[in-house]
Amino acid sequence: MCAVGLVAETITVNLGFVTYPCGQPVAWLPPYWLVALWGEFAMTLNVTLRWLKRRPLLSAALGAIFGPLSFLGGVRLGAARFASEAAALLSLAIEWAVLMPLVMSLSNRFDGVAPLAKKVPRCNG
Repeated sequence: MCAVGLVAETITVNLGFVTYPCGQPVAWLPPYWLVALWGEFAMTLNVTLRWLKRRPLLSAALGAIFGPLSFLGGVRLGAARFASEAAALLSLAIEWAVLMPLVMSLSNRFDGVAPLAKKVPRCNG
């Protein structure tokens, strides 16, 4: 999931709507701490967000709302800056509306939980 985050955040950085004051070893790459957050986000997909796995439209809508809000929180905390707040929030809403169904699909595909084995009747003898 960190690879998906690296690609998504690299696109965000290169669009120029979001800039970061520190943590970028290369100007066109996202900060290392932001990519690490994707790993932590991935842990929530199969547990707390499991209920979204079979609801792609709802996950897109929630991504369009809460993805930009998380960035807005980061900006308010000083971890990032918006070049233009309205343009940044709109581009992030579109990006997260696409990303959420994608990551939910990937988490479903690579769940890591073995399917339940069929129960075999016991023999009495």
